[in-house]
Amino acid sequence: MARDTAATHGMGTPFHDLARHQLVSATQHLNLARVGVEAREVFPIAHPTVLRGALLGASRGVWLLHSPDAEVRRARGARVALAMHRRLLEWVEEPENELADEGREEARDTVEARIAELEAREGVGEVKHWDTAVIRQAGKVVFSEAHQRGAVVALWRQLSGDAHSLVWPNMTRASTVRVRAPRDAQYPLPMNELTSGGDLRELVNEFSAAFRILKVGWSLFDQRCTAS
Repeated sequence: MARDTAATHGMGTPFHDLARHQLVSATQHLNLARVGVEAREVFPIAHPTVLRGALLGASRGVWLLHSPDAEVRRARGARVALAMHRRLLEWVEEPENELADEGREEARDTVEARIAELEAREGVGEVKHWDTAVIRQAGKVVFSEAHQRGAVVALWRQLSGDAHSLVWPNMTRASTVRVRAPRDAQYPLPMNELTSGGDLRELVNEFSAAFRILKVGWSLFDQRCTAS
């Protein structure tokens, strides 16, 4: 871990902090989901959104730490740092953020320089649908069976729909009750009324996937912190 951090000097955030932040984020998201259940409150839209954050953080941690090739790990660390700085630049350029006007130009120059440096690093490159690629790779590391690996990616897509306030994830869950509605003369297609509520069985599946990936992530973190 110390060698990876030293080799990625200049990213703005040390490699070990990048990896640890992903895993801490996943842990906190899982704890938030757990607290809601313990309080006997299950939220059919908000709980999946929280578990999406857990799945993403855990998968990024595994993705960063798993490869035995140090150059691969360091390139992936730079890729995470690049995404972070690009988002930071978007915030810096917002006129109503908390930056004083005199500091905005300096902050913009600093972040833009960091982005240019990270983009120039070998192996960083653009990856289409990057988050999904990370989830897919983490699933291959953690799960041995093909159907489990595929289910993790399908789960990721479903949870992303919840996180973006879209309706369709609720229409795909087994707990959603569908009742045929009366026909509307002005609308010829069949219509249904859908009732969606929290279902602990579905929540357990979502929680378990993120938890199992996170457990591997923390194990990898400990391994990378141990001298060879």
